[in-house]
Amino acid sequence: MEPLSTTISFIIAKLNYGLSALFMSLMVLFLRKTPALQGYGRAATACIVGGFSTGAAIIFGGSIAIYFGMNPNDVNNAMAIGGAIGLVAFTVLKGWAKLFDRVDNKDIIEMAQEVKDTIKGK
Repeated sequence: MEPLSTTISFIIAKLNYGLSALFMSLMVLFLRKTPALQGYGRAATACIVGGFSTGAAIIFGGSIAIYFGMNPNDVNNAMAIGGAIGLVAFTVLKGWAKLFDRVDNKDIIEMAQEVKDTIKGK
């Protein structure tokens, strides 16, 4: 059985990953002049973006810290990595939303062709 201090530091680090990602993604969201997700209100967009970025940071934060040779339970590492994940998560979510808005009434083959053309630069 692990010592209690290790478990507590793990929980605190996960909270820091999630909170810093939430703060960073919502900061970017509210500093934008244009709406991030078309067809949703400000509150719904904040919930979607906040949940996506917080979940991504909690799930992937420790793995990224280990990959870069950092201590995943260190609070400073958790806040820095969580903030970076929040920015990346917001960007990915915004890209997906743009893609799905653009290919709204297309079938899967037309959508795949448009993704190929976008990747090729046409």
